[in-house]
Amino acid sequence: MSVNVLPDRRTTNTTTPAATPPSRRGLSFQSHQAFPIETTLWIRIRMGAKTCQFKGIVRRAGTQMLSGRRSYISGIQFVRSHQTTHAQAIVAGYFDTCRRRMIDRKVASA
Repeated sequence: MSVNVLPDRRTTNTTTPAATPPSRRGLSFQSHQAFPIETTLWIRIRMGAKTCQFKGIVRRAGTQMLSGRRSYISGIQFVRSHQTTHAQAIVAGYFDTCRRRMIDRKVASA
């Protein structure tokens, strides 16, 4: 799974942050670019062959030093929309498939 953060929907130049797995309400990510609180961003999540894109609003922002470099942490709340609902279903399906595969591997190796 990869996550890209875009300043607007048409942008092709993206930030590819280290992100936490999304929840029902949002996600957090770490990048080398700061995003002020209340900034609206487009989130693009790729999971294998499937891609979904939807809006989020920065609700939390902070900094941290990693290996001598400043890193920015942003907490995103998803904007409720048809796109977000559709994306949540795709992400949930992706994680369910991953969990089933892990369980199948454990059963097969037992």
